[in-house]
Amino acid sequence: MRYVVDIETTSACDLPSCGAEKYAEDPTTKILCIAWADADSNSEVKLWHCASGEPISNAFIELLHADLLIAHNAAFERAVLSEAYGPFSPPQLWADSAMLCGAAGRPHALREACYSLCLPDNLEKDARGKRLLNMFSIQSSKLYIGGPEANPEAFAELCEYCRQDVRAERAVWRALATRFYDGLLRRQWCMDCAVNDAGIPIDVDEIRGAKAIYEYLQEEAEYAAAELTGGAALRSTPALRAWTASQGWPLDSFARDAVDEALADEMQCAAHPTVEQLLRLRKAACGTAGKKFDAFLSRVCGDGRIRGALMARVAHTGRYAGRGIQPQNLPRGFADPAMLSFTRNAAHLGATDLRNGVEMMHLIADGQECDALASLCRDAICAPEGKVFVVADYSAVEARVLAWLAGERWVNDIFAGDGKIYERTAAAMYRKSVDAIDKHERMAGKIATLALGYGGGVGALQRFAAAYGVRWTDAEAQVIVDSWRGSRPKTLALWRSMNDAFFCAVNEDKAFVVGAGETSLVRIRRTTLAGRRVVMVELPSGRRIVYWNPTIDPENGEIAVETYGSANSSIPAQAKNAGMTRVYGGYLVENLTQSVAFDLLLGALLEIYERYAGRCQVVMHIHDEIVAECAEQDAEFVQHAVRTAMERVPDWGRGLHLNAEPEIMKRYKK
Repeated sequence: MRYVVDIETTSACDLPSCGAEKYAEDPTTKILCIAWADADSNSEVKLWHCASGEPISNAFIELLHADLLIAHNAAFERAVLSEAYGPFSPPQLWADSAMLCGAAGRPHALREACYSLCLPDNLEKDARGKRLLNMFSIQSSKLYIGGPEANPEAFAELCEYCRQDVRAERAVWRALATRFYDGLLRRQWCMDCAVNDAGIPIDVDEIRGAKAIYEYLQEEAEYAAAELTGGAALRSTPALRAWTASQGWPLDSFARDAVDEALADEMQCAAHPTVEQLLRLRKAACGTAGKKFDAFLSRVCGDGRIRGALMARVAHTGRYAGRGIQPQNLPRGFADPAMLSFTRNAAHLGATDLRNGVEMMHLIADGQECDALASLCRDAICAPEGKVFVVADYSAVEARVLAWLAGERWVNDIFAGDGKIYERTAAAMYRKSVDAIDKHERMAGKIATLALGYGGGVGALQRFAAAYGVRWTDAEAQVIVDSWRGSRPKTLALWRSMNDAFFCAVNEDKAFVVGAGETSLVRIRRTTLAGRRVVMVELPSGRRIVYWNPTIDPENGEIAVETYGSANSSIPAQAKNAGMTRVYGGYLVENLTQSVAFDLLLGALLEIYERYAGRCQVVMHIHDEIVAECAEQDAEFVQHAVRTAMERVPDWGRGLHLNAEPEIMKRYKK
């Protein structure tokens, strides 16, 4: 039997900030009610609740004999039930309908998932449910009233809300499972559970000390700014605009990039030293590392590890999203090992002796204290005693995949050889030999490689250039765009063929094939899913990505698809709360390339999990990077195993050349 399960709980722990695993282990967390129903029939939803007088064990008799338990964001139900009842811990027992939604290109949130699948209105999440949760579940809420006895009628509504969630989850499961709940999704779920159960090991004292020093320095900067300006608030842009104008150097923006640009103007800084001083204070006080430190400390479990930092199948390409500490977005800070070591020591000192920790930071960082502390967000990810990390990322994986898909043979030959794509791209752009390329031309080749693969023009190139501190005139940028495109005719052809095939698929009920690699055929066709029109793109791996409600604007011929969270077209969406996003050849090729790159990463992760679980455990992965933890004596073996897994070309990828260079380290420093 397969059951859909939903639970409601109460706790003094804040679930959104601490995550499911820490929430589950909190001693104040209790189960209020459990609802469940047969996933394959329309049988009535059953319920146990804490005020029923019935032993909770009676509710589990059916569930313990289930072949599969299905829940929406199942990590929560699995964590809470496993904490209280061990038999619920095996990952193989569970399936996540939110992950299933992601595989089908639908939003993870249950309410939006119901909207997007146009399920009956009576299955949508009850808006009153949020108030009921505040009354009974969220003990920190001002609306919290206590247990069921405080308001039996409202508690009965909460139980019905739980039942309603089961009905909605069952409908979502039935709409999508036949097409998308496959062996790959099951394997990925089990692997994700292993990664999550292991958790990311953290040097908690380092983060605590860094947070304390960081907050002190911010207060210090705000006080100094008020003294300097006569009371202008350091975080108030209007106040700072008025004050800098009064000093003869008017500035409009005080965002990080604008502040850095102003500080790079040596003439203005020399002429207006007080404004320069204010800008340095602003830079020190308005960083984001403080929020990262808060996220680390709020989510770290009792064993010093952070769990639930990654969410699977969020992007419709398959890629993961970060939660809590957002591993994909950790600040880099300083790379200098000596500075990093001193900063770490200062943070450890600051955890117990704040005054001396601050003084040490002032001595070693000289005005860049907050940037130095920000680097500890990575450094504090630290393998426990006797263990190390093996960290590896793919080298230029998107450039490799794009060239393979397009059949750009000369680029593939570079990746099969020395891999110097930036130098050789510059040589093709400037019609020079590789040996004649100087560092400025190499930088142009690098930026062009990163910026122009998906149809971007001068604007995209200039944005990437600015991120690398490079400035070109628009005329210079146009020359680079033209020369890059001139050297990549097959890539341009791929943009056109993807656009044309997608356009034709919207209009015609037949399959279209795109791709030039040895086995990189991509099949595109229109079909229906859950009673709605979609265009389905079958990747070389066989995995599919789905575009919902494809529409062609009759006025301009632009193609748009239904999305949640963004809208850049006036074409109306069919589903509530949805917008429409314009798609075109370069956009589709970007989706395609990132999807194939994800398939490669997922294949490597599964191989490491299924073949080497006894020797290492992946604890984190970020886009094209894997972080595995292992015993020190196994480091070289695991280094070889990780490289082998990442460089193994699958059968569907014949002709693709991959490269990964794993490093052994005690602290995460990528």
